[in-house]
Order: sequence, then C-alpha cells, then structure tokens
Amino acid sequence: MKFCNLYLQTEYSMLNSSIKLDELVSKLHEYEYDSACITDINVMHGALKFYSLLKKNNIKPIIGLSLDLDSKFGNSRILLYCKNEKGYRNLLRLSTLRLTKNSLCLKDIYELLNNLVIILPYFENDLVRLIFNDDINVCLDLLRDYEVLNKLENNSLFIGVSLKTSDEVRYSCDVMNFCERFKLNSVAISKTMYLEKDDSEVYMVLKSIENGAKGYELNSFEENCYLINQIEAIDLFRKYPILISNTIRISNMCNLSLDYNGYKMPEYIIPSGKNINDKNKYLKDLSYLGLKKRLEMNNINKNMYQVYINRLDYELSVISKMGFCDYFLIVYDFISFAKKNNILVGPGRGSAPGSLVSFSLGITEIDPIKYNLLFERFLNEMRVTLPDIDTDFPDDRRDEVIRYLKDRYGINRVCHISTFGTFQPKLAIRDISRVINLKSLYLDEILKHIDGSKSISEVLESDNYISKLISSNDLISFVFKIAKKIENLPRNLSIHAAGIIIGDKDLLDYTGFSMAPDGLYQSQYEASDMESIGLVKIDFLGLRNLTMIDRILYKIGIKDSNKFKVYNLPLNDKKTYDLLNQGFTNGIFQLESVGMTDTIMKMKVNSLTDICDCIALYRPGPMDMIPSFIKAKNSKNISYVHNDLVPILKDTNGVIVYQEQILMIANRFSGFSLGEAVILRRAVSKKNEKMLLSMKDKFISGAIKKGYSKDIASKVYDLILKFASYGFNKSHSISYSYVAYIMAYLKANYFKEFISVLLSYNIGNSKQIKAYIKECKKHGIEVCCPSINISTNEFVIKDNKIYISLLQVGYIGINGIEAILNERNTNGLFKDYDDFIIRTKGFLNKKQVEYLIYSGSLDEFNLTRKSMINEYDKSIELSKFASIFKDEINDRVFDSSEYSLDEVMKLEYMSLGFNLKFNIFDSFKPFMEKNNIVCLSNISDKKSLSIGILTNVKVIKTKKATEMAFINLKDDDDEIEATIFNEVYEKCKDLLNIGEVLIVQIRKDNNRFIINDIYNKNRY
Repeated sequence: MKFCNLYLQTEYSMLNSSIKLDELVSKLHEYEYDSACITDINVMHGALKFYSLLKKNNIKPIIGLSLDLDSKFGNSRILLYCKNEKGYRNLLRLSTLRLTKNSLCLKDIYELLNNLVIILPYFENDLVRLIFNDDINVCLDLLRDYEVLNKLENNSLFIGVSLKTSDEVRYSCDVMNFCERFKLNSVAISKTMYLEKDDSEVYMVLKSIENGAKGYELNSFEENCYLINQIEAIDLFRKYPILISNTIRISNMCNLSLDYNGYKMPEYIIPSGKNINDKNKYLKDLSYLGLKKRLEMNNINKNMYQVYINRLDYELSVISKMGFCDYFLIVYDFISFAKKNNILVGPGRGSAPGSLVSFSLGITEIDPIKYNLLFERFLNEMRVTLPDIDTDFPDDRRDEVIRYLKDRYGINRVCHISTFGTFQPKLAIRDISRVINLKSLYLDEILKHIDGSKSISEVLESDNYISKLISSNDLISFVFKIAKKIENLPRNLSIHAAGIIIGDKDLLDYTGFSMAPDGLYQSQYEASDMESIGLVKIDFLGLRNLTMIDRILYKIGIKDSNKFKVYNLPLNDKKTYDLLNQGFTNGIFQLESVGMTDTIMKMKVNSLTDICDCIALYRPGPMDMIPSFIKAKNSKNISYVHNDLVPILKDTNGVIVYQEQILMIANRFSGFSLGEAVILRRAVSKKNEKMLLSMKDKFISGAIKKGYSKDIASKVYDLILKFASYGFNKSHSISYSYVAYIMAYLKANYFKEFISVLLSYNIGNSKQIKAYIKECKKHGIEVCCPSINISTNEFVIKDNKIYISLLQVGYIGINGIEAILNERNTNGLFKDYDDFIIRTKGFLNKKQVEYLIYSGSLDEFNLTRKSMINEYDKSIELSKFASIFKDEINDRVFDSSEYSLDEVMKLEYMSLGFNLKFNIFDSFKPFMEKNNIVCLSNISDKKSLSIGILTNVKVIKTKKATEMAFINLKDDDDEIEATIFNEVYEKCKDLLNIGEVLIVQIRKDNNRFIINDIYNKNRY
C-alpha cells in the first residue's frame, strides 16, 4: 500500500514553510513517493514550478490550494485539489477571490468548486472542530452546507484525519464514527511544513520573523509537521487503512495536464473607421506612412530611399511570417497614446532600435540604417522568440500608459508581475540574530565578513575567522546553521519593476491575481513562469532621466513648442561636446561616474557614435581595452587581419566593440546568414564548446568557398571568439547615447534650467548638492540660501540666481513646506519677521522656525539670525494681540548682534546639511593656494598638507599601553578617518578639539590615512 501526501506547504507559503522545491523533489524520490501535492496557503505562487519540476522527475504532481474561509464559528480552512484543467482554473480564481476580497465564506465559492476534490482538515476546519465539540445539532446544520459540495462534485468531499499528536488520536474515533454515520469519505493527511524533523527549529525561526517575535514557541502539532516516509505513514494510520488507500484514490482522481505550447498573443483591434480588416496590411500601411515622414524629416538622400524600402519590406515579411503583427501594433498603439498626451518616450532600448519597422512606427527614434543596426539581432527567423520591445517613460508618467492599456484591453487582461524578495545572506543573518537576541557586537562582527557576493556555504568554506566564531559560540553557530537553510527562501511579495503582461484572453485562465497598489491586478506567478506559459511581457521602465528632461523643457518654456523637439536636436553641437570633453558630466545619464568622465575626456568625443563607444566600452571586461582603443583612435596606423574587416571595424578603430559587428564579420567572411551569425554569437557568449566547434568548421569551410585562405578564416574566427564575449548591443548603446546627448545638450545650452532640475532631484543628498553648487560657481551662477518668499519645494531660478528649495531645510517636513507655500500663495508674500510668525504660528512650531532661520530662509527680513532666534518668543506673544499692538509690532527694534562665525556655520550646516553663506573654507582659499594645501579627496601616498574640521576623536591604548587616536576630518567635499600614532598624538593631543579647523601633514598608505603632524590654523 502506498501513501500520497495531500497536505504539503512549500517555500511559497512565505514564512510558514521551509521546504524548497528542489530539495523536496530529492526527498520525494528518497521516500519513494509516486505522487505529491502542493497546498500553499491561499496562493498559487509555486504551482507551475511544482508541476514542471515533478513532471521532469517522473513524480505525479497534484495541484492544490489551502484556502482560508470566514465562518461564524471562527476561521476555517479547506483543502482543494484540481481534477483537471477546469479545476486548475477554478483554483486560480478561488485564490484570487481570497486575496482580493475582504471576506470570503463557503457559500461565496460554490460555483467554483466543480472539478475539485475537497478535504476538510483536522482542527483547522469549522465542521471538524464541531465534531470534536460533540455539538451534533450545530454540526448537522453546517454539514448541510458542506454536503452541497458532495452533490457538486460526485462524492468528492473528504474529512482529513491527522494522527500525529495525542489530541488528534483522541478524537479520531469520533471523527471516523461521524463519517460512517453520515456516509462521508475520510482520508489521511499529514501536514508538512518542513522536510526533516530537526527542521522544526527552522520553521520556528520563520514564524518568529513573521510575527516579529523572539522565541516563537511551537505547539505539539507544529513540532511534527515534517515529511513522513511511506513506512511512517502506514504505521501512523495502521488502525484505519482506508485513510491511506483514499490518499491514492484522490491521487487517481486528480489528472491535471497543462499544455502551453505557443505564444498567447493578444489581439490588436483596428480602430473603427479605418475600413481595413487585414492587420498585416494595416501594419504595412502605417509603416510606409511613417517611413515617408522619417525620410523627409531627416533629409535622407533620395538615392537611399530604395535601401530603406527594401529593408522595410524584408522586416514586414519576417514579422508577418512569424505571426507578430499584433505585437507591433499593440506597442505602436500605446506609444502613440503617450506621444499624443505629451508623455516623453525614450528613443529605444535593447535590440528594438535595430528594427526599421519600429523606427517607422515611431516606437523608436534611432535610424537603424544610419547606425548599421541589424534587424536579426532583434528578431531572427532561425530562433523563434518573441520580439522584445522594452520602453522608457518618465518615471512620474509611466503609470498613465499602463492605465491606458488596462482601459484598452480590460482589467483582467493586463497585470503587473510578482517578484519575490528572498533571504539573502545579510538579511537572513540579521533576522535570525534578532529572533534569538544575539548581541549586536557579535552581529556587527559577523556582518563585516558577509559581502553579498558569497553564499552562506561559501562563507563557511572560505572564512577561517567565521569558522572560529562558530566553534566558540553556540548562538553564532545556530545563526549560521539556520541561515544556510533559509537562504534564498521567498520572504515577501513584491512587484516587478517594469514588466506588464497583456493577455490574449482573461488572465485568470493562466494565473491567480492579487491586487497591486495602483488598482491593477498583479499575477501570482513570477516573470519566468508567465513567459513559460507563452504570455506576452512588455517592460515599461520609468526612467528618471526622461522625467528630468521633461522638467528641464518645462522650465525652459518650450516643452510644446514646434521649434524644439528633443529627437530633432543638432547632433553636432560644439558647446555640447566641449562640455563633455571638459569633464562637466555631472547629472548626465550614463556619463557621470568618475571613470566614465575620465574616459570621455581622454576620448575627446565629437560625435554621437563616440559617446556610444564610451558606453559600450566602459564595462567590466572591455574596460581594459579603453587605453588601446583611444590610442588607435588617435593613430592612423591600424592593422587588420584582412582588408575586408576595414569597412566593418573602421568606425571602432579596428576593435570589435559591438555584437552587430560580429554578425557582419560572420556574414562577410563565411557566408553565414545574419540569423546563423546570431546563433554563433550566442554560442560564444554562453561558451557552448560543442556548438562552437561545429560552427568553426562551418565558418572555415564557408570562408574557403568565398575565396579566403584557411589561415585567414581561422584568424578571423579566433578574433570573433576573442571579442564576442565583450561585444555590446549597439542598438541599446546608441539609444542610451542619444539620451545622454540630449541631457548634455540641455546642460550646455540651458545650464540654469538643467542644474536647477538636477538640484531638485537631489534634495536631501548634501554631498551631491555641494558638488552641483561648485559647478554652478564655475559657470558663474550664484546659488542662494532658501528664501521664504521665493523658494518652493524645488530649486527656483530668479534673476539669474538659483534659490535652494525649502525642502532642503531640515526638520520642516513636506507638510510644513506645503503649509508655508499655501499661506504665501493665498495671502501674499511675508512682509517681515513678525508677519511671518503671526501667519505661520498655527502650523509651524518653534524648532521648525529655528531651522528656517539657521538655513538663511528668513535673511531677507534684514535681521541677524541670532536676533530672530532671541525674539521668537516675544513675536509669538505679540501675535496674540496683533490687532491691538499693531504700532508696537511695526516699530519694534531688533538686536543687531550675531553668532560667532563658528556658531553660525555649525547652525547652518545643521539645517541645510552643508555650508553656503557661512563657509569657513572660503576664507581659507587664498591661504590654501599659497601653501599648496590639497583637499581631503586629493590626498595621495606622498606627504602633503590638508585642512579640515575635526568632527570626531577616538583614543585607544596600544599593546604597549601607549595612546594613539583615530580622528575624522571633513572639508567641503569629503570626510575621512585618519590614524594618529603615539608620537604625533602626544605632541598634538591638545589641538584635538571637536569643531576645530586643523591643518595636517598627511599621506595615504593603502586604504589608510596617516597623519604625521598637526597644526592649529591660528599657529601655522
């Protein structure tokens, strides 16, 4: 006799099971299970993976659901199992109802219980609990509700009997008698939430994390929820063999077969009034019309027209043959919606810009013929995959496009995609340490050795220090033992950052739903599951840089002007390239890192393709080629393996930079079709040795047929192998270069508008704001303290000056700022200090006003910051009688004294996060230039003088009982920790006063800063 486990919760019952699917399969084989079931709590997240994995391992998968219901007798649970595909779809709908409805009871789901087996589990079901309580009359009333299920499903209702605990055994006779009396089926269940008996402690930790508790205590039932083997099952239920045999009976009743061959392409509906039904013809007409506009707009030479038409015809024939016409029309439709509603659309990303159809339809903005982009890199008849058109929108308007799709196709045919946050090493260790109350000292020490690049197992194998900690401390040993087991378990549900599914029909036929925050549904399956079904996923990415471009154009005031189109900018603007070559790349998409800025300056870019090359090369791997690439760019002596490589590689100085070049080389030298060349490139990138060997033979024989020698053919093939893994997708690189160029153009030609938007996007990031303010000074733009009558929640331009946002002022908060702006907009500018206090006392407290004063926001009242602080209480008192003492308020005289420079500087720093009006380093600039004093960020391994404010001192005793110190110094740009050894410390310790400006003789030794001498600014 065999046993089938019908009550098994997996890792997707998040924080309620430690069972990983791959580990489960191994254990099912070990225990000789012929079939097994998944019954996760209210969700179907793992059902498809479970089904595929068990099928692959020759174990019969049974897809089930543990469904919680509301009942007048308390919460109740039923277990449901699909008999067939109709039942599977019902499970998807039942799970959706549970996750999207506030309340769900038995009578709400009757119509969805066809094609399902139902089990009422011990202790967890209201009917079974009533049997235990021997309340026969109430029990019979409820039984009538459940008997409806039997009638619905032809005797498919079972009472689930568990015998793992003494309480369960004690009630077993009552339950079996009840089943016999009322002719109910009964079946063995063994609730399983972890694999091994010892894993109960893993389960305990997970429950503790879920409940935010320390030391969650397992009850007797939870202590026995491990996977039992066949012998244990038969022994456990030996008194009632019918219970075991009914597990196989249910297994035999459930025969789900899922077949998801082909793509589930949504259908595009041609708008009414177009008088055309043939979608291929409609796509062709749109493409030809769009191409005509593009050719005229871009002043393409008429001699080239036929080249474009031939390419368009070829692409349309491939699209039609592969059945992707609807896909292109759907993308065209929502892109058109965006453009009609002034939503900026990115120029393209990924491989899509390689398509002339996409360019003609306005889906992309990159001319693939002009930039030698290949359609086959995007869509290839030899490898049938969905076209992948991902789109960028401003991150504050992306949702409008998604809502359009929902309205266009229906809420049940458009959904977000689920992702799962998992226990990564650091998170797992933190959570477990909190549960067991591990001392923070130990936790901090452990986390120093967890860098995120290694798994827990790899850390244990490679880190001797961790091994010593584990062997010396039982709690630390426990942390790592549990962390190893929960690592990569799903911890929480999230939403895919970009992916949207559009279905060919109601998506509830494919996936369960939960509700996303924006009112759309969210699939219960993750992206890989949805794509395995054949559903169409399109990535809608919110790109912050497009939002910035949008806002810069708004500030310029030409957002809707026909004179200024972002994709019609001159690509030869000298000011733009000068800006880049001088290193002013702050805030420019893809170009603002230190290394990229250095590359741009050395490359001396003067074209869009130069920027494209930089983006393609500045990545791990090809980055090493940058020096030789730049050298070749400035040299006329470039050697090629063969002259036929020149037209393909001359634009990249003889170096293979792009994947498209590999395809062209394979096509030119061996006669590979571009489709075959795509397969070769993929084989190289995946290091498929077997395919590479067979393709090499084909490549060489093809090259010989074309008249090349075997030696040349081998050298060219080896060249492909050398660079293919480095090769970047040019379609993607040129698209993002375009965005970078647009931003650089705006910065070069509309600097104030650009930098004010950039500053607004970095509110709260003091380090970045300081860097941008420095750049403003270099461009002759004054940045002013916040102004209570000018500033808003953004950085504002007025009179050729930029005013800092009120949001940068600490402690005020968004609500306080909104209240200030609302008062100012409603009742006019604030006339003076008392007027401000009178009008804001209802929503600003004393501390908020103080922070505004410290920031300089009230400086326009021509009072010292100290006097405003000192007079606040009096102003509040006078405000109570403002109408009576109006003259006294108007004639009031304020003290003219001010804080010392050190005090006012500290207060300004506290409020803004940096110093602007009061900056002690400004007064040191002549001194620094005269004495060659370097900034903290420029300290090298050579001794030099630097200057900084002392912010922290930590004195320690050495093994020799002498004292040394670690100090923190900061200047305008940086903050460092430096070491002072004993000899220097004893000499200079009297100078180490927090807040003191120090001049130090300092050098860098590897990653440490060593101070050799210290001077007080007044004594130097």
